[in-house]
Amino acid sequence: MPQTKIKISAPCKHYFNKNEKNFERFSLIHPNHGILDGTAPRIESSFPALTLMNFSKNTEDIIADFRGLPRTATLSSKRPPVALDNILVLIKEKYKLEQPSAERTLVEHWGEVFGNLAGRCNPVRIKDGRTLIVSVTNQTLRSELQFRKRAVLKTIQALPNCKNVREIVIRG
Repeated sequence: MPQTKIKISAPCKHYFNKNEKNFERFSLIHPNHGILDGTAPRIESSFPALTLMNFSKNTEDIIADFRGLPRTATLSSKRPPVALDNILVLIKEKYKLEQPSAERTLVEHWGEVFGNLAGRCNPVRIKDGRTLIVSVTNQTLRSELQFRKRAVLKTIQALPNCKNVREIVIRG
């Protein structure tokens, strides 16, 4: 009679024979106890604890490596590799990294715009192309920049590519 081999754990091997309607005959080969024969009732109901779980591809690959099974194949794993220089060209075009921008100009001229306060405040981003958001280290510096806000804004608007900046928001 053909046997179905089910490997459950490393030291044990289970062999099941399906020969009766309501029972399954099994043989268990254990390294310390030898061969054990017996019968077990056939379970046809589903157990919630044994339902299939969805894992990420990375987790499934780890489980497959542990169990000695082949890894799952996805569209990205079947795609041929692309040279890194080609990817860099695509990223430069997509995000317009080679074109001049207000953000780049501000970073390059940060020390000139904020003077001796430049080391204690940082640009966060330019929101909607109009509002410069600046992060400061403490509330005293925030108050100082509030007093200098108009002069700093005029200095920023005089820089190339920064004419659209109309407001400065200072966050502490």
